[in-house]
Amino acid sequence: MCTDGVNHNQLQMMMEMCQSEVELIEDWVKELAHLAGHAGLEAESSLADAVTELKSVRRRLDRASEEVESTSNFPESTVTAL
Repeated sequence: MCTDGVNHNQLQMMMEMCQSEVELIEDWVKELAHLAGHAGLEAESSLADAVTELKSVRRRLDRASEEVESTSNFPESTVTAL
């Protein structure tokens, strides 16, 4: 993908896949926090914090996705591995 430039559609698709994965992880962590709370474990608080951070990650991915979508003249780029 990078040796001959960046494929705009592929980049968008990959960002959507990341968004879906983070959403799935957030759901699992919510469930873990719920279970930890029922068990009276202190881990509930840390898990709730993780859910908050995952929501932040999703917002950032949304913002980045919107920025990519709004780019009408998507520049071709070349990346060289070091």
